[in-house]
Amino acid sequence: MGQNELIKRLETEQFDLFGTGFTAGMLMEGLIHAGLEGGIGVFVVSGPVEKGRRFFGRPVLSLSEYMEQRASGESRLLLAAVHGSILREVTEAVSRSEEQAGLRAAVRIAPAGPLIQRLLYGEPVSRRDTELSELLGAQPENQYWIAVRYAAVLAAAGELPEGEAIYKKALSLFSGQRTAEKRYQTVGDLLESVKAGGFRPDSPIQIDERGQIIDGLHRLAVCFYLGLERIPCEVFRVSPLYGKVLGEKNRLPEELFFQAGFTEQEQAILRGLQNALMCAGRRDQAEAPGGPPAVSVILPVYNVADYMDRCLRTVTAQSFRDLEILLINDGSRDSSGEHCRFWARRDRRVRFTETENRGVSPARNLGVRMARGTYLMFVDPDDWLDLRMAEKLFRAAERSGADFTECDLWRYDNRSGKKIHRHLSGVMGVPWTREEHMVYGATATYKSLVRRSLWVDNGIHLPECSFESPAVYSLVLGLANRIESVPEPLYYYRRYRENSLIETGYAGKDGRPDPRLGIDAMEFLVAEYRRTGIYDRYRDILERVVKYRLSDILAMQYHRRTEAEFSALAGAYRAFLAERFPERNERYLVLGGYNLNRVLLHLPLLQDPSLRFNFSSLAAVVSAFDRAGDTESFTHRNRYREMMLNRERQGAFWRILKEVRPEFLFLDFMEERFALLRDGDRIVTESDAFLGAEGRPAMEKPERLERGTAECEAVMADAIRRFPALVRQVSPGTRIVVIESELSLSVGSLEHLEPFPDQEELQSTNQRLRGYYRLLEKSVSDTEQAAGGGCANSGALFLKAAERPFYFTDRDYEYGAVPSHLNELVNRDLAEALAGELWK
Repeated sequence: MGQNELIKRLETEQFDLFGTGFTAGMLMEGLIHAGLEGGIGVFVVSGPVEKGRRFFGRPVLSLSEYMEQRASGESRLLLAAVHGSILREVTEAVSRSEEQAGLRAAVRIAPAGPLIQRLLYGEPVSRRDTELSELLGAQPENQYWIAVRYAAVLAAAGELPEGEAIYKKALSLFSGQRTAEKRYQTVGDLLESVKAGGFRPDSPIQIDERGQIIDGLHRLAVCFYLGLERIPCEVFRVSPLYGKVLGEKNRLPEELFFQAGFTEQEQAILRGLQNALMCAGRRDQAEAPGGPPAVSVILPVYNVADYMDRCLRTVTAQSFRDLEILLINDGSRDSSGEHCRFWARRDRRVRFTETENRGVSPARNLGVRMARGTYLMFVDPDDWLDLRMAEKLFRAAERSGADFTECDLWRYDNRSGKKIHRHLSGVMGVPWTREEHMVYGATATYKSLVRRSLWVDNGIHLPECSFESPAVYSLVLGLANRIESVPEPLYYYRRYRENSLIETGYAGKDGRPDPRLGIDAMEFLVAEYRRTGIYDRYRDILERVVKYRLSDILAMQYHRRTEAEFSALAGAYRAFLAERFPERNERYLVLGGYNLNRVLLHLPLLQDPSLRFNFSSLAAVVSAFDRAGDTESFTHRNRYREMMLNRERQGAFWRILKEVRPEFLFLDFMEERFALLRDGDRIVTESDAFLGAEGRPAMEKPERLERGTAECEAVMADAIRRFPALVRQVSPGTRIVVIESELSLSVGSLEHLEPFPDQEELQSTNQRLRGYYRLLEKSVSDTEQAAGGGCANSGALFLKAAERPFYFTDRDYEYGAVPSHLNELVNRDLAEALAGELWK
């Protein structure tokens, strides 16, 4: 039925309206304006109705009551005055009720959507394609009606989890909860529809001649998200009913935030989204720039076209508006430059520069020279930000007067979509000292705000080498007057992105690995400490910084290089350290659990992952002594675990011990919680790495030896008795250092601890581990005496770990809150105690 025919019927017939919400109210205003309200009988809703309820002076009936009345009455027209998202549901409900009442022909339902525009605004005066910026520029600044829809679109796209709640709370001001739920469900469908087929020209956005939106807010928000620059619009004359029909609740000024129930976070998000919309408006584009901005955001761009739009959506939508955004396209070969130009057109705060490809450091340095802000904020364009990040960092910096302010971050796995909160200001709520922050802080230039004067006045610049950020991070911390931390994850760091520097192993343009990877950066850092006059003050800390950073790089490179390439890199590191920091450069092997690696990372030594043996029982290591290496290998989706499994299989421990002849052999028995598999003369550790392997070498007749059984304990006793003598035989000068770690019995924080489940089993395992340690201590003593080494046990060191304070598992430990993992406070305490014994 056409609109003209429908209006003629309304002029002569009696009719009813289904709905009492916002849409029904708009239709009523239109009917009153046209003088057609006299034909209205009642309003109908699907659910039960409170007795005596009225809407616009008419009775409100439940659908069942309405059908009873119509059973003996004349046929009537029933208009569905509801939002389109629930129109189908309403139509089906009426049809079912008609059929049940035997009145299939008695009630004729017709949608009232287009009728509303016709009654309120008359016929459209024109149709035209309109620039999106022109539409946004015509909207009032303190009206958040589009920002709410944009929040819903971002939520539907998986980019703003809070957007769904914001949308539903806003709609609750003038719609029922069920309608809000239904309307939100249609947002995702609309987004996918426009992404797949573009904006449908037969569904134009309705505007009046001032550019004010009459209908189409969701479509407009989707177009803004997708970057469409021109949108089909249907233009109506300005109506005196506009302000009455589209009231304050629908427009949502800030004054209604409290009534809507928005949290402080949701309010900040909405302000940020409004910033993005307003800065994309033509009116804002035309404004003359004011004084220097508070914050300059620097984004070096190189071949990130698939990711940078999400990043820039969050940068431009910051709740803190006083930004300039510097896009430096470093000679990208993909369409990144086109994306940069789009964002420069969209937001007046964006300044875009293109350069030849020289690398991320020159791009960032250029950004610093271009910057006019009081503060600098570096962002990587494949990451994204919490919409409150700039505001929270700026407020913290201004409040404290700090030169350097830093937040926590989310580590986002690009493969699985999972994220992990990484704490960057201390351990378990205990803040780092400045010196600890210099050593342990995450060195990336992002997730922080730094005063530009600190950078410029000290002549700081990023070197043109790999790992440019570690080359200046601790320098900036050492020079800052004050360091402030915001202990919230406000930066989303994307890991495992294809073709990123980390994933390609920082290979050069020729594809070859850099033999000095990290060394140039550390050379630069040492020189900068000298140039800026802080070398003498921080010399000891600088040594820790350099060794910690090089250890981190080695861990990153271990599974990405061939054995020969990695060996050359590790050798270059040792030569560099011997020249720059000649003390405490001993090499060591590790045999034990993952947590032992964490303890040793706090020692002032280079940690070389090629000298680690994790996931291996001492019994498996000893059983390989008299066997030739195997050629069959494991496969595992975790490359590091695969390498460790194959080292056990191939008996690599003894070969490497003989080749390296390390000063120390550190071990614990944390891997002795796993059962053993005996296959002839071979012992295999049934570790979690073994159980997670995708492919395993064949075993002839494996016999499982459960811990605590006589067979397993006999195998372990024999291995422990033999081990010290075998070590002395292969590498006589190696000192055995035993960290007597046990499984943690409790998990939690410094404020609250809870016992792990299965306490009896944990206690039993720990008792068994203590027996192993005592047997090893006796075996070492017997070996020393047999070799004529003087007093018993003179060469070895046993450190009782479980007796140290804070011996528990951190509830928030990012790699798993399990009994075999401790917290970093006790790990660091163990390292300090160990260092005191090793270098008395």
